[in-house]
Amino acid sequence: MTQPTYIQQFVDKLLPQQEFAGLDVGEKLISYLLLSRYDLSVRQFAEVPLAPGTVVKGEIKNSAAFIQALRTLQETIHCRNNACLPFIVSLPSANFFLNVLELPDIPEASYEQAVKLNIGQVSPIPIANAYMDWQNLGVNLKTLQREFLIAVASRQRIDPYLDAFHQAQLQPLAIESRSLSLLRLFTYFSQTVEKNVTLLIIDVGQDGITFLVGKQGKLFFDSYVYWNEIPEAQDGTITQDDLQAIMQREVRRILEFYSLHTEETVHNFSIFSPVLKSELTEYIMKTFSIRYIPVALPDIKESIQKQSSPNKSDSTILTGSSSSVDLYAGLIGLSVRGSLVPREDDDIVSVMPEHTREIYKSTRMYSFVSLWTKIVCATLGGLCILAAAVYGMTLRERLAAQQSLDTFNKMPEIGRVTQLEQEAKDFNALVDTLDIVSKRTHGWSPYMDWIVSASRTAGITITRMSLSENASDIRIWGKALNQQAAFNFRSAIEQGATLFGKIDLPLSSFAQTQQGVEFMLTAALK
Repeated sequence: MTQPTYIQQFVDKLLPQQEFAGLDVGEKLISYLLLSRYDLSVRQFAEVPLAPGTVVKGEIKNSAAFIQALRTLQETIHCRNNACLPFIVSLPSANFFLNVLELPDIPEASYEQAVKLNIGQVSPIPIANAYMDWQNLGVNLKTLQREFLIAVASRQRIDPYLDAFHQAQLQPLAIESRSLSLLRLFTYFSQTVEKNVTLLIIDVGQDGITFLVGKQGKLFFDSYVYWNEIPEAQDGTITQDDLQAIMQREVRRILEFYSLHTEETVHNFSIFSPVLKSELTEYIMKTFSIRYIPVALPDIKESIQKQSSPNKSDSTILTGSSSSVDLYAGLIGLSVRGSLVPREDDDIVSVMPEHTREIYKSTRMYSFVSLWTKIVCATLGGLCILAAAVYGMTLRERLAAQQSLDTFNKMPEIGRVTQLEQEAKDFNALVDTLDIVSKRTHGWSPYMDWIVSASRTAGITITRMSLSENASDIRIWGKALNQQAAFNFRSAIEQGATLFGKIDLPLSSFAQTQQGVEFMLTAALK
């Protein structure tokens, strides 16, 4: 990973971590979701229908209709003319070739050449006509080989999307497979401590069904079947018997394929389905004798329903599915990458001409320059106004002094004494006001000393601190080796009961990095 320059570090200190939305492209809809990085509440949600034939099996067939849908989305989320934040895009897995490579644990400087060489040998898409990326997954403790997740996509399929985003004045940060979004959901929200189990994930969606196998939290295999490719869906309706027949056929095929290629057996599964979820779960458990692991999605249904278009048509063959959060499983997993994964640490695969981190650095620098240009202009404007006000006050005081002098020459001495007495009272009132302000000012040394001492005790690296507008609480951003160290830091601060009130360290503020975890703690000041 390239080390940030001093300028980038300076910009990172001045600009807070941003949240970015996810944009999921299907055959019938484009869906947009922005989640809060603090509590995963919905900040923005929008859905725009696509005209039939606009996107077919992941490929844009009608660019004009797709660009018009993007402009409708801009109007819906109230951003136009380069005012929209960048976003993460997910496309159907039919656009991607994904695979896990195992290479000897060679020096890091040799990774890129070795991975590119192997991608060219295994990819069914010619490298000269493709976008590709790879992610270092670490060393497999069983084989002692270093693993890399590779992603390859045809330029012929991806370029129309990039051109459409450019014409709509939108900036994607990354383009990933919907399968990766689903696997990310399990990592973040599965109700089990066994995050590294070998797992089958099934997602019943509006356009078809996704099947994928994750091995130790890594994507091993994925397959997508469109409804128009499934015999049971040719009449435009799907029943419980139809879904069970599909599951029996496809799940058996995938389990046998995985067992044949890895000599291992899948014992766990998770399913996202907006209809008949409990029935399908029970059927798969009984038919294949595998364990179900539930995934608790964020409770965003009410927010989504409030922000959905009242005229949105439910064109899916899954009758009554539009009210289920499971319908947005892939979109939620995509938005988690935009909200919870820090951009400077985002090494997740993306099939674009530039890597996610490089695009982010460019947009962040542009935001920095734009922000400080506005600040400088506002400051200069304020100084001009202040200078004009001072000049006007000086001129007015000069005229007042001249009038007072003329009055003094004309009035008895007692009038002048009264005037001086009133001026003395006004001056004393100002002195009293200054005294009150000075007594209300905090002495910050005790707070800073306590925080620094607590961070040393808990082994915490403080990266940034800020005060609220009314100086009632302080926010602390930091890095720790693990979550327990962060909680020890909170306990150490709580010992300063005379300085601090309520201490808040939400679990949603934690972000996993290669060096440990990052977090944000809020402490009320007394």
